Amino acid sequence: MDGKKRGSVWGAALGAAVLLLGALIGLPRFGVSGQVWTIAGAVLLGYNVWALLRRSGKSAAPPFAAPDPEAEAKAREEARAALAALEARYKAGEVGYEAYMKQRLDIVSRL
Repeated sequence: MDGKKRGSVWGAALGAAVLLLGALIGLPRFGVSGQVWTIAGAVLLGYNVWALLRRSGKSAAPPFAAPDPEAEAKAREEARAALAALEARYKAGEVGYEAYMKQRLDIVSRL
């Protein structure tokens, strides 16, 4: 473990201790001072946990894959064809209104 990670671990441990002392002792006995103590411990703990996760790479967002324009165009054409076929079946009376709307919604939601 490198020095920065070790520092974040110690900082998180110290923050947890300050938070615990503030919550268990500071709040009941010292009022506003106890609130400040507790908030300081929470901030110290949160910052060090965030820094630790950031350094380990676990807080990084996964890479965003750019959409493929050809695949999107193909999906739109397939949807248009499916909608046209569904419309024809509806007009021919093969499909009722509720089934038509449900299938239409299903096709459109896949886009």
